[in-house]
Amino acid sequence: VMFDSRFKFCKNKFTESTPVNTDITLYAKWTEARTVTFFRVTFNPDNGESTFTQAVMANTCAIKPQDPEKTGYKFVNWVKEDGSTFNFNEQISTNVTLKADYIKVDETKCVVSFETNGGSTVSSIVVNPNSTILPPLSTKDNYILEGWYIDQKYETKFTKDTVINSDLTLYANGLQLMLINII
Repeated sequence: VMFDSRFKFCKNKFTESTPVNTDITLYAKWTEARTVTFFRVTFNPDNGESTFTQAVMANTCAIKPQDPEKTGYKFVNWVKEDGSTFNFNEQISTNVTLKADYIKVDETKCVVSFETNGGSTVSSIVVNPNSTILPPLSTKDNYILEGWYIDQKYETKFTKDTVINSDLTLYANGLQLMLINII
């Protein structure tokens, strides 16, 4: 239990600016103390730099840090200890350790990364230059995937016919579903 505030006559809050012209009695108002739980999300950049940690309140999400760099490699994703890709939309309910996942840079290959904007995680893929790919699926509750775009403003749509000649990040654009109840 912790002290909450001072009230005059149990109705009005008493502050430093409350005028006192007569003797008064102040009553303490107590409020139950609330326990807030935090968990540690530890990031191992696996590039010679030190690990770092975020304190994340229970049942909220970690904030994706800036992608680490490693000479001769390209960053792909943050992965859990079991090797699965970590989803930054996942609510934290325990301490988590993440490790940077890289692929060896091969000048003859292109890396296609996917920013799902809150949808299910899609792992990066490596393709040969002048290749095309079938755009992958990503799901998000109450949304339908409208398509993948080459830019964050959703102006240039990526299709199965788009030729990939360099590293590329694709951005998911979802349309919110409207649910209608007929009575």
